[in-house]
Amino acid sequence: MTRITGNGRTEFTGPLFEQWVAKTTNYLEAEFGRELQLNLRLPAHWLWPVIVAALDELEGTLVPLDRADLVMCEGVFELDGIDVLAVNDHPMALPFRDALPPQHHDFFLEVRAGGDVRQPGPMHSTPLLDDGVRVWSGAELSALLPAVPAGSRIGVIAHDVAIGTAGDVAMLSAFPWNSEASLVIAERAEQLTGEKATTLFDLPLTASE
Repeated sequence: MTRITGNGRTEFTGPLFEQWVAKTTNYLEAEFGRELQLNLRLPAHWLWPVIVAALDELEGTLVPLDRADLVMCEGVFELDGIDVLAVNDHPMALPFRDALPPQHHDFFLEVRAGGDVRQPGPMHSTPLLDDGVRVWSGAELSALLPAVPAGSRIGVIAHDVAIGTAGDVAMLSAFPWNSEASLVIAERAEQLTGEKATTLFDLPLTASE
């Protein structure tokens, strides 16, 4: 998986990605417990599949803000009574230079201390996404994905849209795990020049695509 932005690019192999998933899952479970209700306020980001895979392990759910136990976002997002897992706007989400406000946790500093491995959890029996309209299981999200040939290199053009629809969540989180394709996320179409993408999709993705 590759993410390209105006300030750099991030590339992950499968084993490295699985290590991030294990670290993130171990941290979230230790600090916030299982069945975590998470509001994820990130643009099209390499952390989408990491977080959704971690929630899948924890029987957790992506939920609207008013139902969240924890908010995860880029930068500061101050809310009364709710912890915030803050992500630095850096290709590798490196730590913030300045101290964060109360109830904010630096994603990189917290997660990198988590264990690198984890035994697979039970089958996720609770919804993986509540988009405010209906709930979606992991299998239902996967069913929204377009069919692509094995070995494809998929380019996703984000257009700075807010991520929240089931189709967008599926494309950014289920695709890397449920296909034999590689995924390149770009903010603009011209950033995909030279990436050898065999198929392009624009966000927001709809079920018809």
